[in-house]
Order: sequence, then C-alpha cells, then structure tokens
Amino acid sequence: MAKAATAPTGGGTMFCSLDAPVNAISMCRDGDQVAVAGRNIFKIYGIEENGLTERCNLRCGRKPSLSLSCSDVAWHPLDEALLATAATNGAVVTWNLGKASRNKQEQLYMEHKRTVNRVAFHPAEIALLLSGSQDGFMKCFDLRRKESVCTFSGRRAETQPLPPP
Repeated sequence: MAKAATAPTGGGTMFCSLDAPVNAISMCRDGDQVAVAGRNIFKIYGIEENGLTERCNLRCGRKPSLSLSCSDVAWHPLDEALLATAATNGAVVTWNLGKASRNKQEQLYMEHKRTVNRVAFHPAEIALLLSGSQDGFMKCFDLRRKESVCTFSGRRAETQPLPPP
C-alpha cells in the first residue's frame, strides 16, 4: 500500500494510505487540493487541517483503460478545474473537474506513438498544453481543438522529460 505525505503551510506532516503506487502528483495553485496519479490510481485529495480527504476518483467506470495509466499529471496554473495527464499508451488527456457528470474526461489526444513522459500547461496562455514523449516528439495542443497545433521533433530516439515547473 503506497503512502502520500505533505507538509501543509501550518507545518506538520500528513499521511494517506493509497490503493496503488504513485507516479506523479500535482498541487493546485491554491494549495488546497492535490492530484495523485499512477498506473492504477488517479484521485483528487483535499488538503485540510486534519488530513487529506478523497474528493474525486477519476478512474471511475466499468472497464479499465490504458489512457488512465498515468505517467504524469499537471494542474492548470490558471484554471483550478482543469488537469492534464500523460499516459503510458501515448495518450494525453485533459480533465474538467467542473463537469456535472461522473466522467470528468474533457479531451483525449492519441497522437504519440509511445509513452508520454510529461505534460505541462503554458503559464500564461490558458489554452496551450505541451507534451513530451518517448517517441521523440513534443506536441503542443490548443485545448479548443481536437488535435495538436504543432509538433517538435527531437534528434534523439527519445525526448527527455520536461523539468518540473
């Protein structure tokens, strides 16, 4: 059983027992929620004075999907309801926590041929998302469109993971 820990601004450490190992975490800009993602886990936890509270399980549904097997997660820097995940099957997925339905998936981009290592939102352009993959390409997505708007090719066989923001 995996454990996640965080030190809130008030000091101290919090622990939370998780269902599966974690590959990536991302905290929202206000610091009151954290996204926890991995091969078999994708959940949102609220950070409260007395500990972490599960707010949303984004791996809901009847059948598992490789698009939910997360290698990275990023919270949008300007929109607290928007997240993106990188998947081991080459998918880049955006999620809208503000959707009324149980399924919060917004967009599914299947343009990479191998595992996507990293996703990162542009810090000022609200609709831009960048992904880096083991297929040797980085792609820039405009979230208002159904496909990438540009592709960058690396000279190596694989791109290096993007540094954390």
